[in-house]
Amino acid sequence: MSNVHMAWMRAVCGRLEMRYRYSSAVVYNNFPWPNVSNTQKEIIEQTAKGILDARAIYPNDSLSSMYGISMHPELEYAHYKNDVAVMRAYGFTKNSSAFSSEAACVAELMKLYQKKLLKWNKFIGMSICAFSIRMKDDVSFVKSRIEVKISR
Repeated sequence: MSNVHMAWMRAVCGRLEMRYRYSSAVVYNNFPWPNVSNTQKEIIEQTAKGILDARAIYPNDSLSSMYGISMHPELEYAHYKNDVAVMRAYGFTKNSSAFSSEAACVAELMKLYQKKLLKWNKFIGMSICAFSIRMKDDVSFVKSRIEVKISR
């Protein structure tokens, strides 16, 4: 996971005692992923594979030992490359506050999330409106059929 996703996770997920409680419904499904080009997507996929490759160098280490007090240099570098690739996908450059501040990063993610919600609400609103019109038409049709039967 990138540091962008980890910042989002720390901001929105619940806690169980002092530990984070990662929920796909709250954290993963609501994560505001940017619109990325195919090239950006390929770069992020390559850097994610780089993380897996770095882990594979140490097959006898558990994840908790790999991500404990200190990381193996190859793994740390692989995560750094992934973090930079993801930050670039969001448009966060080394000169932007979102690149160097987790709070600024989360603020930008929240803006993207709000846009996502507006699109979702607009879609839901249109769907409900279409459903209501359809129901109204169906009710009118049924009433007219009943009136025809009654008049016979």
